[in-house]
Amino acid sequence: MTASEHFLIVADGDRDFCTREILASLAEKRCVVALDGAVNFLYQLNFLPHVALGDCDSLTAESREFLRAGRVPLLRSSCQNTTDLEKGLLHAAENAAKSTVVINALGGRQDHALGNVFFLRKYFRRVPELSLLTKSNRLLCREDCSEIFSVPSGSPCGFFGFPRASVTSRGLLYEMNNYPLEIGASESVANASIGKTFNLQIRGTCLLALPWDNTSFTPFDDCCRVQTEVFG
Repeated sequence: MTASEHFLIVADGDRDFCTREILASLAEKRCVVALDGAVNFLYQLNFLPHVALGDCDSLTAESREFLRAGRVPLLRSSCQNTTDLEKGLLHAAENAAKSTVVINALGGRQDHALGNVFFLRKYFRRVPELSLLTKSNRLLCREDCSEIFSVPSGSPCGFFGFPRASVTSRGLLYEMNNYPLEIGASESVANASIGKTFNLQIRGTCLLALPWDNTSFTPFDDCCRVQTEVFG
């Protein structure tokens, strides 16, 4: 197994945007963890993960042989108290991950998709620099901090209480001034950056939906952060 402190977790959800080229870019200098049925997808792409993890009930015979021939560890877990993605996140935490990117976590069953988004809130303290990538967005969770984000000028973005936060912004189309964000009550959607950077001061816990260009992903620039100050 690779000794990388940076992880890429490949889930078994929507794969529409995930080509072999995108996988190779995301996997650079990362430990690739395939969750159960995602091994079948990687087999089709002839892309070996570093680790396969889950209850392995959906692996095809071809995928099992693919792992065996590539000498990929198969970490079986039949525990029904955690989902495969949770097992992957716990594996990253147990291996002292410094950053973790999750892909293919949405699509399919809506309860799974919603649960996977909420796992950002559940695990972001245990798994540093945790982000979930979709076809065009990077979802991440931030708490009690001030950060400057670097994004393409005019990029669409959104901000949500997770479950609640007070946010002040500088550099957005619709600025927030101690604006209360609360899940199911108030949010900032269809917002956008004015220039190439914007600043957020967050009190509480906030879910950010930031842009991601899947044609030019920089492996360790997971949250486009330029500068961070954590409030005491």
